[in-house]
Amino acid sequence: MPNIYKSYLESFPDEFSIAHKISEQTEKKSFHMHKQLEIVYTISDNMKCRTEKGTRSIPANHLILLNSMDLHYFFTDPGSGLCDRYVLYFSPSFISPLSTQEVNLLESFNPGQIERPIVLQAEQEETAHYLSLMDQMISQVRSLDEFSAGDKSRRRGEGGFEKILYIKFLLGQFLLMVDRLYHQTYGHVQDALYQSHSQLVMDICSFIQEHMQEEDVLAA
Repeated sequence: MPNIYKSYLESFPDEFSIAHKISEQTEKKSFHMHKQLEIVYTISDNMKCRTEKGTRSIPANHLILLNSMDLHYFFTDPGSGLCDRYVLYFSPSFISPLSTQEVNLLESFNPGQIERPIVLQAEQEETAHYLSLMDQMISQVRSLDEFSAGDKSRRRGEGGFEKILYIKFLLGQFLLMVDRLYHQTYGHVQDALYQSHSQLVMDICSFIQEHMQEEDVLAA
């Protein structure tokens, strides 16, 4: 892969992270992509998303779904006020064990979709549930960090495993809501062949990201 593409790749050490961010400016001001899938939930209405296809304004109470192949960055116009949003990253492998062929929690991240990134408007009656799940995930991540106290080996122990499992259940509930909203917006594909191919595409993208730095693999 040309070095120009490698320069866009960012690496996060954790399989899962979530934060509620309120700031005048977003952290990244240039195109980037990363191995983790990303969901941004907007609270304010002044966020903009720039991709290779152009710039899109994102209203409040919308979800932006980005896969590992989406070049992007977020920004706000000067003087537009504080940008309030939740930002969630997770590796496909973190949640894939909870997916099935009938309920593919990662389908909405499929790179084969015509519209990238996927932008969904959260239904008003469900916004409180979205916020509650994200706040619970933030609370559980903090609890896990306090429990491990910088020693990540503790996360594999009984107490750490239980906390991680609970985070996965919360994320699974959140993605079920996203999945329903996605199908309401774009329709539901029942075809089993498509479902299996959808997972295959995700696996291929994950492989590319994992081996992007290996010249001999990329030249093959």
